[in-house]
Amino acid sequence: MKLLWLPVALALATVTLVVARPAMFYEKPPVRFEGPMAVNLLVLSSIESVGQVCKANGITPVTNGYIVSCYIPQTNTIIAPSPCIGNWGAYGDIICHEGGHAQGWSAEHER
Repeated sequence: MKLLWLPVALALATVTLVVARPAMFYEKPPVRFEGPMAVNLLVLSSIESVGQVCKANGITPVTNGYIVSCYIPQTNTIIAPSPCIGNWGAYGDIICHEGGHAQGWSAEHER
C-alpha cells in the first residue's frame, strides 16, 4: 500500500512547487544590490492580497500577470506572502530579490 501512495505524493509535491514558485521570481539581484538593508516588511496572509496591495501601489506584473511580492520604494516596504502558506522552499530568495530592489535594483532587473 505504501508503494502506491509514494508516487502520488511525489506527483502532488511537484505540481505544488511548479505552481507556487514562478521561475522569474527567484532571480537574484546582482551582487552590488545585495547586503544588509533596513526596510519595512509587510507579510500578508494570501498571494492574492499581496498582488492587490502591490498593484494598488503602482507595481505592474513582470511576467504572466502574477505578483508574488514587491518592493514599494515610496514607503521602503517589502510586501510578501506569509512563509506559512504555500511551499516556499526558498523563501529567503523572495526577501533577497525584493531587498535588491530596496538597494537600487530597477524593475527592469538589469544584470
